[in-house]
Amino acid sequence: MLWICLVAAALASGGPYTVGARSASVYLGLEAERITRLATSEGSYADSVIDVDDGIAKTGAKAILSYGLFDRTELELTLPYAANHLNRLDGPICEALGDGCDRTSGFAPVQVRVKQVVLDELTGAPFSLALAGEMRFGGWTWATRGRLTNVGLGTFDAGGGLGFGRSGGLGSGYWALSGSADARWRTPLTEVDGSAVPGWETDGGVELLFAPQGVVAIGPEVAWFFRPNGTDVETSDLSDPDWIGALSVQKVALGGSAHLRARQGVTVSAGVFHNVWAVNNPVDALLVTAGVQVSRLGAARARP
Repeated sequence: MLWICLVAAALASGGPYTVGARSASVYLGLEAERITRLATSEGSYADSVIDVDDGIAKTGAKAILSYGLFDRTELELTLPYAANHLNRLDGPICEALGDGCDRTSGFAPVQVRVKQVVLDELTGAPFSLALAGEMRFGGWTWATRGRLTNVGLGTFDAGGGLGFGRSGGLGSGYWALSGSADARWRTPLTEVDGSAVPGWETDGGVELLFAPQGVVAIGPEVAWFFRPNGTDVETSDLSDPDWIGALSVQKVALGGSAHLRARQGVTVSAGVFHNVWAVNNPVDALLVTAGVQVSRLGAARARP
């Protein structure tokens, strides 16, 4: 059961599980994403979608470092790096954006998160529940925030949320349901109709894993993102470097992941995710992930 909990926490860092006092885990992952169509204010419909020339290619790497401050309290640091470029620079969108289509690479916003488990199914609770607080720092991305290829908006973000989970037996292995829901405040870049933007935004996801033999876990996942305040693509001033941060956004993605316990404490994972609904956001984004997590680092030394 512990292995399933660690796998569930590795991908999204949003489950209710922690690594344990004076123990640590490291997740190292690679990501690749392709975007070719942008849904506007009417959502994911044929007559409300803009072709993004020959598409945007995004690649990146991510490290997630988790350390158990106490038995049920975890400190987590996420360090992402991204490199984004358009496949065609002489199309109509790039002609309108100018240097807003230039290639962008560098560290994306860094996130620090503290998680506290308040309910634990392993001690008799009907499900596991954790509360979390987070801060994100990305001031170094400010200069390129107006590009379609940006790696961040240059804002300081703060918020919190919760993670939940439940697991049980399945054959000689386990099943596990986990998820998260977060809300954060982003430093305003501008104002739209009297409201600061980006302002508040929320995201979350739910993942269901099946591991009948306890070695391979596989299952579906749904994720969402919602930013209520802002404007639409059609009414944006593309010469304004804050036009992307000022968009009102909706997105729902579906996908699945697989996890292989390569050996004790080491898990290899891969996932594929596709946007199925979007407003003022890419409607066809296809994201592929792969990574390895090493868990329970230092656990043996921490025990008497």
